[in-house]
Amino acid sequence: MIEVTDRNFSEVVRGNDYVLVDFSAKWCVPCKMLEPTLKQLEEEFKDVVFVKADVEKCNGIANVFGIQSIPFLIFFKKGKVVDGIVGVRPVDELRRWIKECIGEEVGSLSEENLTVNKKEKRDDEKITWQRVLITEEQ
Repeated sequence: MIEVTDRNFSEVVRGNDYVLVDFSAKWCVPCKMLEPTLKQLEEEFKDVVFVKADVEKCNGIANVFGIQSIPFLIFFKKGKVVDGIVGVRPVDELRRWIKECIGEEVGSLSEENLTVNKKEKRDDEKITWQRVLITEEQ
């Protein structure tokens, strides 16, 4: 798992087709519980780059993405936010979520699958997240 900072976050996200970012902290017990699951999934999904963003070291990016609870996972596809999910989840649920984000399963993410907030708020967040990545690029 690659560790990122505020300085190299955008480079890592934009430089890879599929990126799963784990916003966490060393003191966070649920984050530690999620680590073995993410390591297992990293072995299964070789084309996904798994990234750890410690919210204390990446507080700028964490604030931009509105991270208020951890662990918080965000999946990026070709530099764009696909979805986010908060909390510890079973490995099968995360495996299914990653496949949906990649687009391996038939259909796109439906409103029932949204894991962050209501659709209206999610769309606003996606726009905000994309602006951040585009702005940093310029």
